[in-house]
Amino acid sequence: MSYEKFYRFYDAVMGDRSAAASYIASLIDLHRPGARTVLEIGCGTGTILGLLSQSYEVAGLDRSCKMLAVARRKLPHIRLLRQEMMSFQIHRRFDAIVCAFDSINHLHRFVDWRKTFRSVASHLNGGGVFVFDVNTIGKLQRLADGPAWIKQFDRDLVIIKVNRGRRGTSHGTSKSSSTAFVTTTNSSARLSKKRRFQCNAF
Repeated sequence: MSYEKFYRFYDAVMGDRSAAASYIASLIDLHRPGARTVLEIGCGTGTILGLLSQSYEVAGLDRSCKMLAVARRKLPHIRLLRQEMMSFQIHRRFDAIVCAFDSINHLHRFVDWRKTFRSVASHLNGGGVFVFDVNTIGKLQRLADGPAWIKQFDRDLVIIKVNRGRRGTSHGTSKSSSTAFVTTTNSSARLSKKRRFQCNAF
């Protein structure tokens, strides 16, 4: 999905994320007791960061300028960087690194997952923890078999449909795409197309 367009609707689509932030914090506290510093990669508009900042010293990075612009307006006191999750370089280490809401599924190849894990490992303190989630092949298939997700936001209408992709044969991957449309009272236009890849190894 081109977040350079979708950023306007992202927070409204995602809704309240306080429960997700609490669950992430519980995993950090369980697996890295006493953690003080947290980095979120693929931080988007910064909502999770803002919630985690109540308990930790946090920083975030994302590749989308528009998403980061929203995050900076919401979190002017937090360090935010425009970098790729698979090759980021920050001159410090963290007790925990987080990649939430299946952001790692945006990586097209398993080799890019490995690069991300290496980048994460090089930025973790001893005993540090990496908290991440994925959309599995099964979940993507269930979403593809289900109906479109439709929600009204004021005058705008967002429709998201996950479509079944072909399973790759060379890299052990399968892909699914979702297309979002936005309709206003004055116009109807295709907003963006999002490609999601899932490695069979996970």
